[in-house]
Amino acid sequence: MSETCPICNTEIKNTDTASGGIGASFCNTCGFPYAKITKMLGKKSRDEFKKLVKERRATLISDCQNCFSNSNTFSVNSESAFIVSNDTKGLTLHSNAPFDFDGTGIREVSCYDSHLVILRLDGRVESFDDDDFGQNFVLDFHDIVSVCAAPDCTYVVNSNGKILYKGFSPFDEGKKSRSFERWTDIKYVCCSKFILAGLKKNGFVEAMCDKSENEEARRASEAAKQWDGIVSIDVCRNTIVGLKSNGTIVTTGLAPDDKRNSASSWTGIKSVCLDSKFIYGLSSSGKIMVAGSSASDLDHGRSDVAKFDDAVAIACSDSSVAVLHLNGTVSRAGIIMPAKAAQMTIPMNKYLNSTIMY
Repeated sequence: MSETCPICNTEIKNTDTASGGIGASFCNTCGFPYAKITKMLGKKSRDEFKKLVKERRATLISDCQNCFSNSNTFSVNSESAFIVSNDTKGLTLHSNAPFDFDGTGIREVSCYDSHLVILRLDGRVESFDDDDFGQNFVLDFHDIVSVCAAPDCTYVVNSNGKILYKGFSPFDEGKKSRSFERWTDIKYVCCSKFILAGLKKNGFVEAMCDKSENEEARRASEAAKQWDGIVSIDVCRNTIVGLKSNGTIVTTGLAPDDKRNSASSWTGIKSVCLDSKFIYGLSSSGKIMVAGSSASDLDHGRSDVAKFDDAVAIACSDSSVAVLHLNGTVSRAGIIMPAKAAQMTIPMNKYLNSTIMY
């Protein structure tokens, strides 16, 4: 007979009963020292055990969240989910259309629709798409620290904090005084069809809209450049969301009556992302905050993401959200293909073993 660890739910094999009537064993996945208890000695012992389990579970969730706090270690599109292992730097892929590439030695992964970009540990970049505009010709990029897959374009940030790109960029105006190529000290960039935004190393944000007459995107870009103390950003269509160092959220590009504005009241947020209808905030407790609304026929479960728990990472495409849970399950909501891929499981022990120390 076997039991499961109360912290990470890994199966624990039976061991001999220890002295004092308590049979205990370390969990090989999360390291919890009393993962298997065959006998408890009274209410006080049970209460102490429950308290210890609660504390260790909270620590485990927080440590796993930190594993995915870097940009582009968990990325999704409408049919695939990509997870970069913190210890092995290998890529776990869940997709109905697998790509042909070496899944080891990876620092970051970024995807947008059918476009996938991989950053390797040595600073080299690989891009996979239909290559209509040259976005796959990235072999001459070197010393790259971050990547961003965009529509018909591959953006990268080098070690000097400068942005380079291949393919067609609607943000390249050909005027150096207004071009993103003049941005400096960039940590990473994110992109929608209408906005390109870059998080600077000092917590400020650079942003610009495309060359179309999109007044909403222009105003959102100008407003984001006034932010400070930002630790992460995300972009979808005409909206930019930022996570501040104090765990609160700032947004721009929303109408006054947009329900996503309620995200500005959140606190204790570890990471944030958004799709076309909702903003999602991951709390340190593993709960997910959701702000926004959608017609029932377009929701596809997105408003119910707030019911998820034990979340360690979140990521969005334009019309979907993915949640990575502590037990290794990847849950999807929104418009995804195929529908049967809404729940997937990955071996979380490869994230835990190298990062959780007890």
